[in-house]
Amino acid sequence: MICSRVPRCLNSQSIQTKNRLALQFVIGVLPLAWTAAVSAQSITPASNGTGTVVLQNGGSYTIQGGQLSGDRSNLFYNFERFGLNANETANFLSNPAVRNILGRVGGGDPSIIQGLIQVMGGNSNLYLINPAGILFGANASLNVPAAFTATTANGIGFSNGQWWDGSGVSNYAALTGTPNGFAFTSLQPGAMGASGGWGSTGRISENRRGYKKGAPSGCTPIN
Repeated sequence: MICSRVPRCLNSQSIQTKNRLALQFVIGVLPLAWTAAVSAQSITPASNGTGTVVLQNGGSYTIQGGQLSGDRSNLFYNFERFGLNANETANFLSNPAVRNILGRVGGGDPSIIQGLIQVMGGNSNLYLINPAGILFGANASLNVPAAFTATTANGIGFSNGQWWDGSGVSNYAALTGTPNGFAFTSLQPGAMGASGGWGSTGRISENRRGYKKGAPSGCTPIN
């Protein structure tokens, strides 16, 4: 996986989860200290062209709609806010043709994740993007069939040379291929962290650049 502009790939030893899920955090700047006591906010869609729909049933949020790429392999969601309290679940709906789900949070608040994130209906990789920051609490857990990537990048690049930053009107039909780059263009990138042991998902390994568990593919930093 190629990280653009600034070397931001993680280099610690991979740790495989029990159900063989790959988890990687790609960050702009690590925090000095984050507290898991902050309450998570709700999940609300953004009204900027993806048609993201969030259906709430108690503590369960079903995420559907979205915008497909021209080859129908990438599914894009935009959120105003994205967070989960303990005992809450975010269900990303997919289908067998979708290889990558990309959800970007653009409202300016960091994402505090204390509940379960899962993908249903397909074997898709899941990307969670929030330039304002992401914190995974001790109660956070994953149920995804492929790789999970969380990043505070401002934009994501694709193997066909196109970039998506989630702002304004995007040409989603052109955003085909595989996500393979991360742009960190903010002067003050959001912080990222993980606290506790991630419940049943296992330990998190740590180095100076972040946290990861497993790896979706080879990661090559650009020096």
